[in-house]
Amino acid sequence: MTAVSVFLAACSPPAVEQTLTFEDAWVRATPPGAMNTAGYGRLVNHTDLKLEITAFTSPDYADVSLHETVIENDVSRMREVPGLSIPPGGEVELAPGG
Repeated sequence: MTAVSVFLAACSPPAVEQTLTFEDAWVRATPPGAMNTAGYGRLVNHTDLKLEITAFTSPDYADVSLHETVIENDVSRMREVPGLSIPPGGEVELAPGG
């Protein structure tokens, strides 16, 4: 029995160290004919370093960009931002209206 246990342990994939995770992710449903949608979730930095996110990609969407909501003249607008900083061991919430 011991030999089998050692053999199986040797075949196990190595543990993957997580640098950044996107948790509780969800994408807003789009109405018929809509060309854009929005995705939300929480980016969690599992390192001791500040992470700078400067681009996003997805195999499911042709274009992915990061925006913030700003209020100008009592009107809510989306403004693209060039990047996002996540502090060491910290997290950033991507939420509606944020």
